[in-house]
Formats: sequence, C-alpha cells, structure tokens
Amino acid sequence: MIKKAFYVLAAAVALSFVSCNDENGEETPQVPEVVPGENEDTPEGDEPTQPSEKVLFEASDLDENGWIWFDTAEKIEKYIGVINENDYVVDPEGKPIQLVYADIMSDDYPASEASAEFVGAGTDGETGSEGSRTGAIMLQPSSASMTVNGGGFVVCMPSCYSYSICYSSNSKVMTRLVATKNPNAPMSNSLAECELDAETGWRIISAKYATVMKCLPKGINNWEGLETLHNGYGNEPTTIKSEEPINVWFQSATKDTIYIHGIKVETKEPVVEVE
Repeated sequence: MIKKAFYVLAAAVALSFVSCNDENGEETPQVPEVVPGENEDTPEGDEPTQPSEKVLFEASDLDENGWIWFDTAEKIEKYIGVINENDYVVDPEGKPIQLVYADIMSDDYPASEASAEFVGAGTDGETGSEGSRTGAIMLQPSSASMTVNGGGFVVCMPSCYSYSICYSSNSKVMTRLVATKNPNAPMSNSLAECELDAETGWRIISAKYATVMKCLPKGINNWEGLETLHNGYGNEPTTIKSEEPINVWFQSATKDTIYIHGIKVETKEPVVEVE
C-alpha cells in the first residue's frame, strides 16, 4: 500500500474538477542497461545506447489486450509512486504513475493509495459484487460533488496515442482531465487555455464529466477514448494525443471513493497485421 509522503511511504522509489466549460535507461558485457520506459538497442563498442521504441510498461506486465492491472504488489511497487509533494509538481525522477492526495483544505490531506487487496465495486455498484476486481489505486473522495479536490493520479507518458481507464465506484463518477508537457508546471494551477508546455500551470483537457448533468456511471466500467477529449477552445482543440512526453492527471470531483483497477496506454499506433 502506498501512502502520502507526509505520513508514510510504504515503498522506496526505485525505478496525470473546478468545473470549466463543457468540453473545456557495474556494466555487464554485451548486455545493455534497460531504462524503464525505454527499450535499448544493443551497444556496439563504446557507442551509447539509443532507445529503439517508446514503452511505458513491460510487456510481461500487460494482459493480452495491453492493459496493466494493479492486482499484484510487485506491479504496484514497480510502477506506482507519488508526486513531489513538497513542491506539488510531478517528480521527473519518479515512477510512471504518481499518486496525488486529496486537496481538501482540512487538517490533513487524505492520501491516494494503491494496494493489490483493494476490492472495488461490481457491475451493480456494490462493493465486491459480481464483476468486481481486486487490486486498485484508491482515490479519496472530494469534499463535495463537482468540487475538484479529491484524490488523483498522474501517468507520465513517453507519448500518447490512446488512453483508457478501468474504474469502479459505488457512486456515479465526476472527474476532470488535465495535462502538461512541462514537468515543472505547478499542479496548483489549472487553466482552460493554458499551453501544454506552459510554466504557469496545467491545461484543462476536459471538464465534461465534472458535473451531475453529465457524469460517468457507477459500478465497474472501462472508460475508453480519453485521447479524444478536449475543452473546445481554439480552432484545433487540444487533446492528450502526443508524440512527445506528456503527463496526464485524472482528478476526482466525486464525493465518494473511486478505484482505478487498471489502465491501457498506447504510445504509438498499433501495427495491423495483414493476413
């Protein structure tokens, strides 16, 4: 279980709604070091290695459809950490998935956590019922519905072709998606028209699902197509699709716990095999 750094860190770090407009890598001979997030070519002589392909998770940790499930302590230890909580920014040396505490302005800031033992909601919205999954990131509730101060998590992607999330909750889910390409951007500031590389804050990609008028269903669900979301600003609305590194932050605006059981990130367009 991973807890907020202000209290307890259960593992050492080794290895992304105020509502806006709707749609607003001792050297080993011949064996190159493998850097998390990159596949390295075999070096020739003293030449430095070069990444051959952008990869976020090791293939052995994915299912046959490309999903990573947070159902083992090993995967959680390997891939999930916390943001730089002292400066409230993404940790550029941190893990691919970084947890964000609930910013509820109380005596303490409840930590988002991850455990292979968390039991989520089933298809009917009841905890542990039919269809439920075990193992998840647990996001703390917000202080009120439609208030974007619940727990969250950032995925530090080397690039993004598509993004999907498997979540569960006993309640309908309200959430906002924000993003940045600047790892130094302060997480305390999210703007609808902010550029993705801005130093001032994060870009609000979409607040479409942050209201009671349009929210995600309760129970366990796969939310796909996040790469198509945008807030509607500009002639060419900004999405999270990117050939460059991008950090994507899922923020809870739900006054109930949300469980994130797995995610699927495609960093490039899949190759279609022709028979």
